[in-house]
Amino acid sequence: MKQRLTKEDVLSLSKEKQDALRELWEPKDEDLFIYAYRHTENQEFPTNIITSYNKNLNQYYSDTNKRWWYKNDMLPLLSIGDIIEMLENINVYWEDKLFFGYPSFNKNIMENVIVIEKSYDGELIDALFLALKEVL
Repeated sequence: MKQRLTKEDVLSLSKEKQDALRELWEPKDEDLFIYAYRHTENQEFPTNIITSYNKNLNQYYSDTNKRWWYKNDMLPLLSIGDIIEMLENINVYWEDKLFFGYPSFNKNIMENVIVIEKSYDGELIDALFLALKEVL
């Protein structure tokens, strides 16, 4: 079972959606990420792990390659739990685990609803990523 987004998943997002993802992401220790500020088609994207951070400078350290990274240069490889938490933080409502909606300005009206068919035969992480892409 696929437990987290892949490099291909996050790189498939448009530049605007990548920026929106960075805005929503609150990096923490042990998060996985790739460096993706400027990339070329054949560039390698090694996976890095945050081991410490300086929130005042918006920098995160990775023991993987012994260097500091700026959040704007990073793309997270989110887990299932990370995406659920992110969706909850932006007030996404859940029904039957496969139906997602987020409120309009009038909180009593669900005008934006994301439906992932119950017959969806992909991985849970991919269904959650579909919902996240809709709200980015």
